[in-house]
Amino acid sequence: FVVVDVRSIHKVGVDFCKKGLGCTEQLLQMQWFPAMSDKPKTAATFQVLEAFQLLSFGLKVSGYVCYKSLARRTDNTG
Repeated sequence: FVVVDVRSIHKVGVDFCKKGLGCTEQLLQMQWFPAMSDKPKTAATFQVLEAFQLLSFGLKVSGYVCYKSLARRTDNTG
């Protein structure tokens, strides 16, 4: 599972509970916004979404530029 966070992009293992809430609802409770509603494999934290919102409104930073800067911060080897 890939999680995009304010500091970097993380690959983590995630186990969803089989009973009760669906996987999307479980991610939202953790304040992770899933990239897809059906069988998500990627999520962005609410913190990175808020940071992107501020950057896009104030500095007109695109989603691509924001993601590429996080990818570079995660692994700067290119």
